[in-house]
Amino acid sequence: MAYVISSIGTPDITITVKGGWAKCPTPYFHELFVDGLKDAVPARDRRWYGSAKTWYVRVAHLDTLVRLACDNYFTEPTVEEAA
Repeated sequence: MAYVISSIGTPDITITVKGGWAKCPTPYFHELFVDGLKDAVPARDRRWYGSAKTWYVRVAHLDTLVRLACDNYFTEPTVEEAA
């Protein structure tokens, strides 16, 4: 399962779900996104891989991850579920 978040003039973010984790590559550092993620998701349920600029978040927090990505990276985002 995957979610594609997009908005005009902004690179898409594709969040993929596999093995109980949601993988979210971020195009650039966004302080409000990171702070929101750290406030909402316990440390044991999130991982940051700096070399890949990617967050892994347990699927229990998928809605939070999608909301934070929409709120912080996009203006008027659309979210589509992809196969």
